[in-house]
Amino acid sequence: MGANPSRAKQLSRAEDRRLAGLARYHAPGWRLDLGPPERFVPDKTLLGFLQRGQTVLLRCQRKDCGRRVEPDLEALVRSGYGHLSSAVLQEALSCSHPLGCGLARPVEAYPRGVPLIAYLAHDGLMISITCVGCRRAVTLTVPAMIDRLIASGRGDASTGMQELARCVRGPCRNCAGGLFEPALLWPQAPGSGA
Repeated sequence: MGANPSRAKQLSRAEDRRLAGLARYHAPGWRLDLGPPERFVPDKTLLGFLQRGQTVLLRCQRKDCGRRVEPDLEALVRSGYGHLSSAVLQEALSCSHPLGCGLARPVEAYPRGVPLIAYLAHDGLMISITCVGCRRAVTLTVPAMIDRLIASGRGDASTGMQELARCVRGPCRNCAGGLFEPALLWPQAPGSGA
């Protein structure tokens, strides 16, 4: 029995539309992994860290050393090292201690909070924006939150969770307050009793 070429073409078009829908959320420092499931993953190059606004910190675990290195990512990228990974950087910065270098795997932090793009792969995840004054909350899916940020010109998929509260337009419709706090609402597992 042969495959139905018309059905395959329909599936291909639906996949193209879905991928085009995801592409609107692309942000610098991220790349689309075609999975499955399709999701955005961080580009692990030094340029990717810089574009995401991340910091990279390496610390020596040896008691007799304690060396701490926080590389200047912008200077490294300008010098032509943007294509290197943090693992290559760690190897380049290792010392010649007689018992071996104790430089631990880099700690990668998001000073502005984890970007919304990182949460797109989590089906059922919601973001709650709560007024600090009256506790009134608005709950949106991650794509809906990103779409609102883009439409208002106050952010995009690279907006971090910690800066999300500053991106929300006030005043609160209930109490006219202007302070908001974001929170992630993870979906409950079936049978968890919650």
